[in-house]
Amino acid sequence: MRIRHSGMLFIFVVWSAVAAMPPEVIIEHEFSERGTLVSVLIDDAFSPSESVTMAGTSTFGVSRYFLQNVSFDGTVNWSHAWGNSDRCYSMARASDSTALLIGWNFSQGEVDYRIMHADWEGALHGNNSFGETLTDEYGHAIQELVPDSFVVTGLRRIEGVSDLSLLLIDIDGEVYREWSYGPARSGSVIEPQGDSLIWVYGVTDSLPEAKQDFLMLRTSASEFGAELFTRSFGGAEDEILYDAVRIDSSLTILVGSTRSFSAAPAQTDIWVVATNDNGDSLWSRSWGGSRDDAALSVLAVADNDSGFVIAGYRSVDSSGVHNALLMKINQDGDSLWSIVVEDTIRSEFNDVAVDSSYRYYAVGVSQPAAEYGFYLMTDPDPAAPIEHPPNPFALLTPAADDTLFEGNIVFTWEEAVDPDPGDQIVYALLMDSDTLFESPMAIGPLMNETYTWITDTDNVFIHWRVAAQDIAGNLTVCSDRHRTFLRVFPDSTLPFSLIAPEDDEVLTSPTAEFRWERAVDTDLSDEVSYDLVFEVRDTSFAIVGLADTFVTIDLLNNPIIMQSDTVQWHVVANSYLPPMSLASRELWTFVNWNEAVSQIPEIASSFGLGTVYPNPFNSSTTITYDVDAIADVRLDVFSIEGRLVETLVAAERWPGHYTARWNGTSNGYAAGSGTYFVRLTAGSQVSTKKLILLR
Repeated sequence: MRIRHSGMLFIFVVWSAVAAMPPEVIIEHEFSERGTLVSVLIDDAFSPSESVTMAGTSTFGVSRYFLQNVSFDGTVNWSHAWGNSDRCYSMARASDSTALLIGWNFSQGEVDYRIMHADWEGALHGNNSFGETLTDEYGHAIQELVPDSFVVTGLRRIEGVSDLSLLLIDIDGEVYREWSYGPARSGSVIEPQGDSLIWVYGVTDSLPEAKQDFLMLRTSASEFGAELFTRSFGGAEDEILYDAVRIDSSLTILVGSTRSFSAAPAQTDIWVVATNDNGDSLWSRSWGGSRDDAALSVLAVADNDSGFVIAGYRSVDSSGVHNALLMKINQDGDSLWSIVVEDTIRSEFNDVAVDSSYRYYAVGVSQPAAEYGFYLMTDPDPAAPIEHPPNPFALLTPAADDTLFEGNIVFTWEEAVDPDPGDQIVYALLMDSDTLFESPMAIGPLMNETYTWITDTDNVFIHWRVAAQDIAGNLTVCSDRHRTFLRVFPDSTLPFSLIAPEDDEVLTSPTAEFRWERAVDTDLSDEVSYDLVFEVRDTSFAIVGLADTFVTIDLLNNPIIMQSDTVQWHVVANSYLPPMSLASRELWTFVNWNEAVSQIPEIASSFGLGTVYPNPFNSSTTITYDVDAIADVRLDVFSIEGRLVETLVAAERWPGHYTARWNGTSNGYAAGSGTYFVRLTAGSQVSTKKLILLR
């Protein structure tokens, strides 16, 4: 075969002044297996290195699904054919590392959807045919919506009337939902937008002429089948859409053939339409020769000009022979270059893929006497960027969400490898208190993948990332986006005081409630627990790990504290980032109760709050209350908005008269001036009084 290169396309309907040299063709190969190749995938993560996976239909004997893997030079590594009277229309990649082949099967006079999935070694994982009786159903495209949930589009025909079909299925072909749009529509391409919206591109009849137009349709996964948006593009004659690619909401490229905008209505030309999610016609271009031409596939090339490579065929002369074509256009529709496979036989490209070095891999069919699979590979595209950015890399240390106490913080990250030979990379370490990194502290350029930062910052969350840059200025930011750590200069809690029982107090009950102020830790994200420590007759013991600032203790049968013992007590606050402890300001003493001398509290005949004095108050106030039965009692202080400010009592009480003191604090902090309410509760009984705090 002969290859023609052109910096400008063969015949321009829309002339373009933009031109570039096409890549050199280094491999063109016709396979001995009879059939047609329709899809190609190139990805080292899913197929063996230096190889290409392609799918199509084998027509040797009977038509069957065909999948093969070849080395770049065209040598077949493995190939498999499955089915009987099957036609493969396209191939897609699933998230579970399998290839999904879709088309149709002809059996017993009916056409049904056919889906096969195989791994990248060619092992078949599933072979499913499904459809309705008395209905012909053709599968054209399949895409994964979410894991194990796939969207299928194509064509269903009942009694000669064709509708666009849309199905939601699982990997085994079980149909969850099915919808059709018609009449006279068919789907060719599916583009899921996240896991919620679904774009379908195909062909629709325009009424009343019954001519075919390009179709774009949007539906949703949650309202599957609902026709949220529809737009058609075309003229007075037939326009057939074969492929589409959606870049984002602002740009979608539709490709196919046109008769309306060709040099003559009797022939087809390549037609490309640029639109957006609103269906606006941004621009359209047509190219053609003396006979039929068509664009069968379009590939978005991730290079600096955001261009597109189109695969299809063009007519060489008036003989009707058409030849396989690759052409590149930029985002404005201007032609950059074309490659045409010239020969006296019929050939066409059905699909094209690109690797990270901007080499193109095209597959299709050639017909010397019968159909044979055809494959072409190019050198890197001269119109692609000469310089490539550094490869992705990850952050190493500090770990995400780490807490650091050391004065020296060591940052490390993976090496960013540049694919361009001889290129050099430098790094910049960026730190900010905001994840937007609008005004980061930048450290660099750094030649190595490590940096030691000496700092005395305290209680600060620091977000960090690393950027790698090559000599040409190409930039790659770490794949983590950013990490966050907390820098803490270790501090113990702030000083705190004991509250009750007061120093030298004589207990009149075997049950005593011990209270203290909350110990505030200035270290962010730290936690505090308390140890209540007693010392009596040269013996110490403690109640450890208390989360609250109060605890009720029954001293009736305590093995260490006897009746009438004089006991010293204090509280130790423990923080954990890092482990540190601080004792209360006071070391207080109490005299334990004695049943022989203790006065039994007068039995109260009613329940409720008594006096609150002083009220209003400045620093503290004493609250009396009565309990008329053994009960779990709570005495709480609330703000005027109903927010709990402080719990003064949370313990079991016998019938009697009691007192409590509030020192005007909330969780160890001074409460503000204002109106508060003290509420006494015991079971269903409630008593409330108003307090006024004046600072």
